[in-house]
This record gives sequence, structure tokens and C-alpha cells, in this order.
Amino acid sequence: MRNLKKILAAITVIAMLASMMVVPALAEGFKYEEEATILNELKLMEGMGLGDSVNRLQGLIFAIKAAGLKDEVDAMTDEEAAAILAEKVVDADEVPAWGIKWTAYAVEKGFTSGVDASVAPKVKFAPLQEVSATSFLVWIMNIGMGYKYGTDVVVAEAVNANVISLSQAMEIGAKAAIIRDDAAGILYGACKNGVNADGKTFIQSLIDAGVVTEEAAIAAGLVEAKPEVLEVVGVSATNLKQLVVEFNMPIKKAGDEGNYIIETEDADATIDKDSDFALQDDKKTVVITLTNDAAQQEVIDLKIKGIESESGLKLEETTIEGIEL
Repeated sequence: MRNLKKILAAITVIAMLASMMVVPALAEGFKYEEEATILNELKLMEGMGLGDSVNRLQGLIFAIKAAGLKDEVDAMTDEEAAAILAEKVVDADEVPAWGIKWTAYAVEKGFTSGVDASVAPKVKFAPLQEVSATSFLVWIMNIGMGYKYGTDVVVAEAVNANVISLSQAMEIGAKAAIIRDDAAGILYGACKNGVNADGKTFIQSLIDAGVVTEEAAIAAGLVEAKPEVLEVVGVSATNLKQLVVEFNMPIKKAGDEGNYIIETEDADATIDKDSDFALQDDKKTVVITLTNDAAQQEVIDLKIKGIESESGLKLEETTIEGIEL
């Protein structure tokens, strides 16, 4: 909480300074052109007019598409959408025909409360008004990632959730009107690094929902290809009493003295039934607390066998040599 308050304070000051500065246009194209190309190929964003401004309706559509909800919008009938707008949106006549279903869906789901609280519980959506960075971030994080943030804290929270970097918060966070290039930078950041409220990565949630295939996400560089063989990444010693064994994928359980054998003769370090084997939260790391401490600078060889990954892959018997404690 203390760190978050510091980030909030820093971003507030930075945003105030940024709003007083004139930032020169990039001399060579747009900053997020490559990222926009990837998003277009994955159908998470459409169009490459990166210098075009983004209005509220377009920003909302970007967020809903990125959340993988397009099919739900398409499933609405024209009659349903028209009825929702007539009942709940005070400026329904300003919504262009192509945006009626999107607006109706967003209002019905509570994704937007509009721009004028005085008309509540109805909504003044202002579909063609330029959208701010904070509003766009609220939609991305609340619609697609399971958060419930307002515009007052969303920039700092977006940094905290790895949707944007601190430099992006400085660059984009204070913008009252974003362009498509800004939107591409935010969307790509959410896909590349964003973590949902439930702890799952944003891109994994899209893969699980069938919005993006795992193969396409790997090809786009948004996720790493899963290893096909269970291997030991390395073994290290944090002190004379503990060994840390790292695997390249999550394993089912830590194992015991039958899975980890010190092969060095006359070693002080001892692994037996009284040793402790703790699987860490990442499911890839096992911390072994030895029964007997190692001698200073003792060097051992450790045989590892019989370990199984969560996906059912079995480790080939492996010996890590020359581990210095």
C-alpha cells in the first residue's frame, strides 16, 4: 500500500508537469506501429490510422473487443439494442448506427456510467467525444481484466498491473484525448504483460476464452512456447543448509529423499528422511532444507530423478555437478 501511494503521488506530479509541456511529434512514424500491427493480426484492434483521434465509442469498442466479448455484442438483436438505448441513454440520437449494439451492450453491462452523473441512473454517453487516457484505461482494466477502478487511480493501478510502464504513465497518463497510437500502446501492454484481478495474465485469459489461439500468441511474442521436456534449470545454494532446485515448468509435488540424492562421498551435507522439501508458489522451485549442514565451500553433485510435471511429463534422471555451498 505504501508503494502504491508513492506511485500515485509520483504519477500525479508527473502528470501535472507533463500537461504543461509540449511534446514534439515523433519524426519517424508512430511509437506503437509494430504493436498495432500485431494487434490487428490478432483481431484485437482494427485499423492502422494511428494518428487518428479516438472517440469514446471507438475506445469502448477497442476495450470490448480486447476483452473477447465481440460475439456477445453481435448476438444482440437490433430490437434489443434499440430498446436499451431508448430506455437508458439520454443522448441515444448521437450514437451512429454502427455503434448502437456496442453502446447498448456497454450500458446494459454497466461498463460505462457516461459523462454526466446528474442524469443517473440513465447515461449520457457522449459517443463522439474524444476519450481520455484514464477513461480508456478504466475500460481496458474493468471490462477485460476484472478490476473495479475509477479514473482517479487507474493510471497508478495500470502500472501496478503491468498494463503500462511508468514511462507510459508519464507519456500517456495525462492525455485528455488519445490517438490510436496511444490505444495500441495500452492494448499491447495489457496483452504482453498485464495481470488480471484474479492473478491470471490477460493474454492467457484471452487464450482460455478462445479469443486468441496459443499458437498465434506465441508467434506474436506475447507468450513463450511451453517446453516439451521437463528439465532442471539449475541448482544453487542460498546457505550451508539449503539447496534451491529450479525446473523449467510447474511440477506436481516437491518430492522427497528418494528424488534428490547427494552423490558426493564423505559430504557433510545430508539429504535423508528428516530433510524438508518445499515446493514454492511458482510450482517450479523446490527448496531443500538439509538434515546436516554442508561444510564451508563444500562442493557436491546432486542426482535428481522421479519428478513429474503438472502436465504429466517425467524428468529424465539428471545429475547436477559442482554445486558449491
